[in-house]
Amino acid sequence: MPSHDPEKSPSAEGRAGDATRPTGGFGGAMESEALAGALPRTQNAPRKSPYGLYPELVSGVPFTTRRAENTRLWLYKIRPSTLHGEFARLPEGRFTGTFGALDPNRIRWRPLPIPRGKIDFLDGIHTLGGLGDPAGGPGYAVHLYAASADMGDRCFTNSDGDMLIVPQEGTLVARTECGVLRVAPGEVLLVPRGLKLTIDLPDGRGRGYVGEVFGVRFRLPERGPIGSNGLADARHFVAPAAAYEDRAVKGYRVVTKIGGALWGATQDFSPYDVAAWHGNHVPYKYDLMLFNAMGSTTFDHPDPSIHTVLTASLDDHGRAVCDFVCFRGRWDVIEHSLRPPFFHRNAATEVNGIVRAASVESGYEPGGCFVTPLLTGHGVTTRAYEAALALTDDDADAPRRLPDASLWIMFESALPFRLTRWAQETDQRDRDFAKLFEGAKSYFDPARP
Repeated sequence: MPSHDPEKSPSAEGRAGDATRPTGGFGGAMESEALAGALPRTQNAPRKSPYGLYPELVSGVPFTTRRAENTRLWLYKIRPSTLHGEFARLPEGRFTGTFGALDPNRIRWRPLPIPRGKIDFLDGIHTLGGLGDPAGGPGYAVHLYAASADMGDRCFTNSDGDMLIVPQEGTLVARTECGVLRVAPGEVLLVPRGLKLTIDLPDGRGRGYVGEVFGVRFRLPERGPIGSNGLADARHFVAPAAAYEDRAVKGYRVVTKIGGALWGATQDFSPYDVAAWHGNHVPYKYDLMLFNAMGSTTFDHPDPSIHTVLTASLDDHGRAVCDFVCFRGRWDVIEHSLRPPFFHRNAATEVNGIVRAASVESGYEPGGCFVTPLLTGHGVTTRAYEAALALTDDDADAPRRLPDASLWIMFESALPFRLTRWAQETDQRDRDFAKLFEGAKSYFDPARP
């Protein structure tokens, strides 16, 4: 049946001269059409739309939210999205909005193994934890995923909130109602609430991290004294080009999440039948290597907030439901300072993930993750601290390049973190994590300042 897929055409994503590629960057008003003239130009919902398409509005926030925060998306579809069967509650699995106990311990999990059977992205999600009510928020959750199969004729839509997907292993081909994005490790995929998503795995396997916020939205952080440049640039967020499928599929499965629970229904056609769209409630991908990292050029480490890529604000006083932070390769040029990050207790929860590592000698394995609870003391390993003290002054103060072969990410929240039962009980929990910090000796000498 007729279709248009830019992933399979000479003007595929990222190619110069693709006239259908929307421009405008993060938060900008954009448009794209897979058929010339499919997008109405003078109004949103004419009585008879071009090509006989159905106009359909997706509102990302309540209608009267102030303009700076309002998001919407007009879709021009072959069939309306009302044509599905009744939703039925699905059994609760490891992808959940049910959070359990607070735990003040630093905890690490080994990488999820790639499933041996046919497990797709949606079935491969394991929730670590979070806080808040997915039905109303504000709140957040952090998930892991490991998959070995395409989603195929199945889609997922999240009514609770935005999802930020961070592949660690395996490229993702993400089909959305706005089009297709190919997302490789080192890139991230932001899918706003309410949009349909299907993930396929061209490498036959995939693993990574997912941050979810509800009751608030991901946006670019304010730069403050940094000024008008630096950090993530809005223009580097890439939206997909319109691509449609006019395809009958008996028993196509639609899964939606609302209030932290999954519900399923079926319909008889592909939901990716959008021939044109315009708006700013759109999915994006972003290459973390385009993040312009800031840092000290004199002494001491600035707070890690300078590495914030996206944020979901809790209030107007600098607190966040969830910040997404990346630690990419960069120059480190501070002097007469402790080179590893200092020991600290933050008024924040930190969930760290390792996308790639220059070496595994540090004890941190790509695909693994660890959580530092609110105001729990943490810092570098005993071995790393001792190595820093053993350096000569000249070696310690020499500029050094943190390699691009290392890429860590962090979901940070001003809110506590409740672990799921799976996170507490799984065999992937590393019971030896605390040993990395044992044996820190005293260097105190009252006779020497």
